[in-house]
Amino acid sequence: MLLGQQKSRIQSLPKALVYDGRGSWHAFLTKFEKYAGIFEWDDFEKRDFLCLCLTDKASEYYALVMDRKVELGYIEVVDKLERRFGYRELPETARVTFSGARQGEEESVDDWADRVLTLAGKAFRGLPEEYMVQEAILKFCMGAKEREAGEQVINQGPVSIEQAIDKLKWAIHTHGLMYGRPKLVRKVECEGQVEVAEVKVASQNRLVERVVKLEEKMDILMGKFDQLLARPTRSQSPSPARRQCFNCNEAGHFKRDCPKLRSRTPSPARGDRCYRCNELGHMARDCPKQASDKVGDTPREGRKVSFADLNGKGSV
Repeated sequence: MLLGQQKSRIQSLPKALVYDGRGSWHAFLTKFEKYAGIFEWDDFEKRDFLCLCLTDKASEYYALVMDRKVELGYIEVVDKLERRFGYRELPETARVTFSGARQGEEESVDDWADRVLTLAGKAFRGLPEEYMVQEAILKFCMGAKEREAGEQVINQGPVSIEQAIDKLKWAIHTHGLMYGRPKLVRKVECEGQVEVAEVKVASQNRLVERVVKLEEKMDILMGKFDQLLARPTRSQSPSPARRQCFNCNEAGHFKRDCPKLRSRTPSPARGDRCYRCNELGHMARDCPKQASDKVGDTPREGRKVSFADLNGKGSV
């Protein structure tokens, strides 16, 4: 009779009540305790049924723990599994993870809300439930990929995460109806070679004509450039036959070398007057008296003028 009851209890275990050492240990333990309370298992039955629910890494660790000579009870086994798989990160680390969380591009609103609640539970454990919920709602709206919709939901002041989810979905829907949703361009990678059936190029003939005209213009320009290069270069010094004087209009010399220009040397026949000695025939710079004044080291004595010799205008 007892063996039949155990078989029926084993068959009544749900298939989802399995822990492989990778998921949440606390979630599994909470569900396991519920089933143990429903079927009124004692500690020995809890230990045995717990062994049946463990797989992979969790089952290997359970076998390692129970392989010892000391018989362990249910509480001791749960305590060892808690230390091995029920690791809890520090509250400070959990809060940093919570503050940096953002909704993924492919993540839905519901999945984003579930992840925010999970992170908030780890970051604010030990604090009041109302505070954790408010922080979760604020992060849910601020971390949404639709920032304008999230800001609109924050201004409405939702009091629960469910209300925030509904308001965010409605804001995204109305924003898409009013402004249109941007088309998402996804990168698609193809394995192997891809055959293209046909490629059509618009106005291909027109493009060919423009290329032909451009080549013709380039040929014309290159021809003109060759003609410029073929021209003889001019000599820097012109030949005597091409020299022409603009003074006498005769060839063979320039104006600066024209013999018909008047001589620059002073001549007595000219009517030049010296402003130093007041004589004709030379300029002041060629005055012979100026040269006689500079002979010797003694300076020339100037004319002495008294106040009696000055006229009314201040001159001699």
